[in-house]
Amino acid sequence: MSVEALREISTANSNINPPEIPTCCCRSGCANCVYIQYAEEVADYFKHNSTAAMKFIRSIEDETLKTFLEMEIEHILLRQNQN
Repeated sequence: MSVEALREISTANSNINPPEIPTCCCRSGCANCVYIQYAEEVADYFKHNSTAAMKFIRSIEDETLKTFLEMEIEHILLRQNQN
């Protein structure tokens, strides 16, 4: 993760560490995938700073995981804005 992303994270929520990326996904397309849960945790962590949430996700090196999480975060943020 880049230093810039870490700085953004520390200003977003200084008392709690950001969620850790899960390592136990079975990659079978579960409805309750650990990566969906992770995206929800990230969205909650960056609740008031969607720009920081996306920067955090974009710092992930695995391109497939990054793309999946970007779509999930965008969906979650849209759902939050509608409520």
